[in-house]
Amino acid sequence: MTKRILVLLMLVFVLAGTNAFAANHYIRSGASGANNGTDWTNAWSSLSQVSWTRGDVYYIAAGSYGTFTFSTSTSGTSTIEIRGAIGGTGDHGTSTGWSDSFQGQALLSGGSSQFSTSYWTINGQAVPGCSYPSNNDACYTIKFVNPAVGSSPAAGQALFLCNGSGTCTNYLLEYVDVLGSNTEVKGGNFSDEGIYCYQTCNNTTIDHSYVHSAGCDTLSFNSGNAANLVLSYDWIAYNDAGHANISGSFAHCQGIQHTAATFTAKYDVWQDIQSSGVITDAAGGNANFTEWDIYGNLFFWDAAWIAKWRGDSWVGLDNGIIGLYSVANTSGILRFYNNTITSPGLASSQNCTTVVYEINSPMVLATVQAYNNIWYNFNSSECGAGAGAAGTYDYNAYYQVSGGKGDNGAHSYSSSTNPFVNPAASTVAGFMLTADTNTGVQVASPFNTDMLGTTRGSSGIWDIGALQLSGTSSSLPPVPQNLHVVSIQ
Repeated sequence: MTKRILVLLMLVFVLAGTNAFAANHYIRSGASGANNGTDWTNAWSSLSQVSWTRGDVYYIAAGSYGTFTFSTSTSGTSTIEIRGAIGGTGDHGTSTGWSDSFQGQALLSGGSSQFSTSYWTINGQAVPGCSYPSNNDACYTIKFVNPAVGSSPAAGQALFLCNGSGTCTNYLLEYVDVLGSNTEVKGGNFSDEGIYCYQTCNNTTIDHSYVHSAGCDTLSFNSGNAANLVLSYDWIAYNDAGHANISGSFAHCQGIQHTAATFTAKYDVWQDIQSSGVITDAAGGNANFTEWDIYGNLFFWDAAWIAKWRGDSWVGLDNGIIGLYSVANTSGILRFYNNTITSPGLASSQNCTTVVYEINSPMVLATVQAYNNIWYNFNSSECGAGAGAAGTYDYNAYYQVSGGKGDNGAHSYSSSTNPFVNPAASTVAGFMLTADTNTGVQVASPFNTDMLGTTRGSSGIWDIGALQLSGTSSSLPPVPQNLHVVSIQ
């Protein structure tokens, strides 16, 4: 009997893995107990006091924590998780010493906080009452800030990944607020980036986060052919906000620059992105392009941004939504499904290109599929909309696009109407449809829901654009699983 129990215990340990005996620890600025992290009363009061153990979870309360370098050595695949504390019936670990007043923002500010080793999770947790994607600071319990200092550029980045290592892996950032040095002041002189991977970051996911107001790129993964880079349910805004680099001249900046071979951007909001493109490979060049899936996103420019920049000949998008400059492998596939794009609203003399993608000649991607996308409110024929470089474009809709539809797809169409509830509101709800569009083409999972979780086709029509009109029944046949559209005849 004893041997049997021993064998069972050993089996439980093997099945549970290295985190079988993971512990919870607590960090709270201002704590005045034993300073050992055992509960909220005895929490560590600063990050420099923390004893970091692989496999454990570290709850962090509201407060100011300065900057910190997270450098605990890796141990196999064991992860350290830093978790924002949620009050009430939410997850804050132990109740010993807890007060709901401890919920708020754990602020890491003063310059760049850095992660120099692999296997880290930063989890702010969903805040009750919030919906994501969100640009509301109150919806995030962990915030990284790179503040502006006078008129000089602040050093570094708000959040620095893989600093000091050639290759890092397995970063998960969720429900995190990342604020760059610039606060949308035209003429600001800053060149920092929001989230920056210095070397190669594999298996990185940034989801349900708010990354905004960087002096140049909001996100930069600028060397190595990183694999499995995922952005989902993020609100990404105000890159290149000051429109100058550290020497005071024009800077080429992007919403994200990266060279990941496999990349997914799904259900994100991209607001007021300018310069080279929203998504580019400008970082290190020679991207080993394998598969980029960009679907269910909302790309828009609000009235305040348009008013501020109108007449500035430098501003806009030079290379469309996606700009490819030096792809090392052109045999990959680019999928661009069910996105909504509004016009930057610039003058015809400015850069106003929101085509799907542009690629440096003579490079040609083997497979490009652009289906079920909406372009809205392009009041100048100079503004590019729709097709860019070679690919298959169909089932796209062009509402109030004075230059006409930008592709020759048999099922693409133009309309003079406004299909949205209130696009001027600059909210996700404002870009909900007032009625079904013409029917789009069905594509299989994972492309068959929108950012609100609505099943595409639930109204009876597979709607074009980022957001599906909801309904209780569907006349559509079941979507085949594990299949992707290859071509439209």
